[in-house]
Amino acid sequence: MKVPASTVQILPDTLDFITAAVVGRHGPLAFTQLRDRAQLKPGEWVLVMGAAGGLGSALVQAAKYLGARVIAVATHALQPPSNWERMRESTTGIRT
Repeated sequence: MKVPASTVQILPDTLDFITAAVVGRHGPLAFTQLRDRAQLKPGEWVLVMGAAGGLGSALVQAAKYLGARVIAVATHALQPPSNWERMRESTTGIRT
């Protein structure tokens, strides 16, 4: 496959390809939708449905970065335990 050099990114050794793909695809979308479309302000609450998935976890991270308080909802049967641990660390609290 041939692509323009400007679209190629060098991955750090600590970042795997799957995580890089999620960050590169979902990160910008989550951030711009919360900041520009929803006009999210610090201290506001955000409910993220499907928070253990790629876009959902990006929304949780973007909302926290923008100063929001996050309620994350996901089905544990569909996601590996590592996703749940990441959500617990990223939110104001989560009950399973």
